[in-house]
Amino acid sequence: AAAVGKAFPFAVGVSVATTKTFSSDYVTQVYIERREKIDWPRLTCFTLLGFIWVGCLQQVVYVGGFSRLFPHADRFTQLPTIKARLQDTLGVRDLVGQVAFVNFLWSPMFYYFFYVFQEFVQGVSGAASSKLPGTAAPGTAQLISQGVQRSRANFDTAIQRCSQNILTDLKVCWAIWIPGHLVTFAVPMWLRMPLTHVLSFVFFTALSVTRGSTETQADPH
Repeated sequence: AAAVGKAFPFAVGVSVATTKTFSSDYVTQVYIERREKIDWPRLTCFTLLGFIWVGCLQQVVYVGGFSRLFPHADRFTQLPTIKARLQDTLGVRDLVGQVAFVNFLWSPMFYYFFYVFQEFVQGVSGAASSKLPGTAAPGTAQLISQGVQRSRANFDTAIQRCSQNILTDLKVCWAIWIPGHLVTFAVPMWLRMPLTHVLSFVFFTALSVTRGSTETQADPH
C-alpha cells in the first residue's frame, strides 16, 4: 500500500478523498439520521465534492502551493523535539501561516463552492424546479434562456444561503480545524495525512448533519 501511495500519490489522494466524503454522508444518513431510504442526490453531491474539491483541487494547493508559500514547513516537521520546533522561528511562522491560510481564506472559499455545487447537484432549495414563464412547447432559444435563468436562480440562491449560514458554518469548521491543523501541520509528514483524513471525516460528517438535507439549511441563529 505504501509503495502504491508513493508511485501514484495523486490518484491515491483522490480515491481516499472521494471515499471519505461518500462514507461521511452515508454514515450520517444511515446511522445518525436513520433514514429509511438513501437520499441519492445528496450522497452524489458529497461524493463528487470529495472528488473535485478535496481530491483534486485541495491536493494541488496543499501539495504544490504550500511548498512554495511555506518553504520551511517540511524542515520544521522533521525537528526531533517540541523545544527545537519552538526555537525555529521561521518554522513556527510557516505553521501559523498554514493554519491561517486554510481556516481564514481557504475554508470560506470552500463553503461558497459547497453551497453553489450543492444547489446545482442536489437542488436543496427547489429553485431549479420552480416554473418559469414560457410557452407549452418552447423553442431552442427559449429553452436556452430558461436554462440560463434557472442557473442564475440556483447561483443566487446558493450565494444567499451561504451568506446567511457562513458564520455558523465557520465556527464549526474552526472548532475542528484550528486545533486540528496546529497538530497536523506540525507532525512528521508520514503522520500528517492519516491524522488529516480522520479529522476530515469528522468535518464532512458534521457538514452532512448540519447542511446535508433540505431540513438543515436554515441557520437558526
